[in-house]
Amino acid sequence: WNIGNLCPGCLVQPDPKLVYNGTWHDSTFHPTDGYTPGIEFTALYIFFIIANNVTSAVTFTDLEFVLDHVTVGRYTHTPSSSTEYQYNVPVYVNESMALGEHNMMVQPVDSGNKVLMLFDYVIY
Repeated sequence: WNIGNLCPGCLVQPDPKLVYNGTWHDSTFHPTDGYTPGIEFTALYIFFIIANNVTSAVTFTDLEFVLDHVTVGRYTHTPSSSTEYQYNVPVYVNESMALGEHNMMVQPVDSGNKVLMLFDYVIY
């Protein structure tokens, strides 16, 4: 992960004024990578920034959500020709979890495509 607003080599640069607390984390992942917090919660909201047309950059987003080792959802965004970013996009919402420690992994779908992941924030 790169700290997005401090990454001069990152091609995808959302407007920091429109991002939660002005920060985000940027990465183009390989299908075997993921993000796995292990914490106690009963609801989970994961928010990403979604990019569209950025010259020479990967902007396709195809995410899979694995909760406690079970695939529980998918989010796909095929970029449009627009150069606009979408902010505060809830890519995963679960409001009915049993109280306890959970492990959530967000990973790209293994479809042979490069996938951009712009993690913004999580609420639990």
